[in-house]
Amino acid sequence: TLVANLKAQTAAIDGERRRIRTALDTLRDEIREPLEAWEKREEARRAGHQTAIRTISSIGQLLGPTAEAIELDLDKAEKIYKGRDWEEYYPDANAAFNELTKLCRAELDKMALQAELQAERAKMLAEIEAERTKLKAERDEINRAKAEMAAANAPIPTEPSPVVIEPEPTPTPISSKPKTYTELSESTFVQMAHAINELVAIINKNIHSLPTSDSATQG
Repeated sequence: TLVANLKAQTAAIDGERRRIRTALDTLRDEIREPLEAWEKREEARRAGHQTAIRTISSIGQLLGPTAEAIELDLDKAEKIYKGRDWEEYYPDANAAFNELTKLCRAELDKMALQAELQAERAKMLAEIEAERTKLKAERDEINRAKAEMAAANAPIPTEPSPVVIEPEPTPTPISSKPKTYTELSESTFVQMAHAINELVAIINKNIHSLPTSDSATQG
C-alpha cells in the first residue's frame, strides 16, 4: 500500500512537470516568434545587398566585346545601384559602382581609340592603293605610248643586200731601191713631230701636277 501511494504521487508529479514544460515551451515559441521572423528578414536583407554588390562587381569582370554591350552592362549596373536603399551597405555599393564605371569608361575610350586607329589605317591603305592604281595606270599609258611611237618609227623592212666579197689587197712589194734625200727628210720630220707632241703632253701633265702658289703658301 505504501509503494502504491508513492507511485501515485510520483505519477502526479511527472504529469504536472510535463504540463508545465509544455506550457513553458509554448510561451517560449510565442515570445521568440517575432524575433525569429526579424532575424530571417534581416538575413535576407543582408544577403540581398551582398548579392547586389557582387553582381555589380561581376559585371566588370565580364564586359561585353563591343561598345554597345559595355553601355548595356553599365546601364544594368546603374539600375541595380540606383534601385536599392543600400542602408549601411551604401559605402560598399558606391565603391563597387564607381570602380565599374571607371573600368567601363576606360574600356570605351580604348575601343574608341582602336576604332579611330583602324579607320586611319584603312584610310591610309585606301590612299596607298589608289596611288598604286594611279601609278600603274600612268605606267601602262607610258608603255602604250612608247609602243605606239616605236611602231610608228619602225623602219620598213627591205631585202638584204648581197654580200660583196672584196679581193684581198695585194701586198706592196718592198723596193730594194734606196730612199731619196727628200723621202728621208719627210720621214724624219714626221718622227720629230710625233716626238714633240709627246714631249708637250708630258710637260702639260707635269705642269698640272705641280703645286700652285696658293697651295705652296698654305704648305
